[in-house]
Formats: sequence, C-alpha cells, structure tokens
Amino acid sequence: MIEVDGKEHISFDSVPWRSAEEGQQARVLFDGWRADNCLKTMANWESWEDYYESAITTKGTGIKVTAEGSIGVLRRIFIRAAVQKQWGCDSGLTYKALAEQLTGLGYATTVDECKNAKRAKLPEHAVPVTVGTTTFVKMLLEYYPAMDLFKLFPLGRMDEVMQRLAKV
Repeated sequence: MIEVDGKEHISFDSVPWRSAEEGQQARVLFDGWRADNCLKTMANWESWEDYYESAITTKGTGIKVTAEGSIGVLRRIFIRAAVQKQWGCDSGLTYKALAEQLTGLGYATTVDECKNAKRAKLPEHAVPVTVGTTTFVKMLLEYYPAMDLFKLFPLGRMDEVMQRLAKV
C-alpha cells in the first residue's frame, strides 16, 4: 500500500505473462470484474484474485463458480471427497454431521448438498489458490490431517499453497 493524495492505494510490482493469450484472458476477466469493482485496497485485490483464480482454475472441470467464489469451489469439492471417501477426507461422519461440521466452521452446508455429493464428479486440481481457500484448508487440516492437497490445488502451485498456509 502507498499513499496517494493523502489516501492509501494498492501498489504493484509486475512480471510478464507467460503468453500473449494468457495476458489477453486476464484482461478480459479484469474488464468483467472491474465493471462493478475498483482495485485500490488489499480487500479489492483479494476480490480480484478470487474472481480471476476461480475463473481460470475451474475452466473445463465441470465446477461452476457461484457467488461463494473460490471458497464455494473448495467447499463443494471437499464435500465430494469426504462423502466419496477420497483424498484423505474420510472422517466417517454422517451427511448431517458433515454438514454441521462445515456450518460450524462458518461455511454453511446442507445435508442435501452432502447427499448429492456422493454421485457428483470429483475433479482434481480444481481449487483456486486464494486467501479464502488457504484459510479454509488450514481449518480443514485440523480435522483431516491426511487430506491430499496435491489433489485439490492446480499442478505446479503447491509451493505457493504451502507458503500461504504457513502465513495463515
């Protein structure tokens, strides 16, 4: 953050995109995001990061991004892994107990969501790397220490995920 005309604004260093296509995609997404948003604070940055990461990470996975953003993506994928007893997420909880556990952590979940997750596709590497998802994962790891983070997050981003988890 830097001061501009007596007000705090966000400031960046930058690196080039890996390709022109990647840069163009980011620009299109940013133009859509900024129609209702402004990039001046760290909270704005986290909103933009969530929007961008959710769009690029879930592309082609069959997971839709809802108003919950990246946290909703993680919540739904985690529920699927838990009820399908995959990726170290099996705790033996009933649908009701799992829904109550997640709701108790602050992530509203219904019993029907848990029931429907039993037959839903479980895509790998579809959880965006954001402030919200790393905070949520940190909580989940307390209950599910064997959870396989490599199945959740995009390939090649585990170093970043581990750095973010260490800061939470």
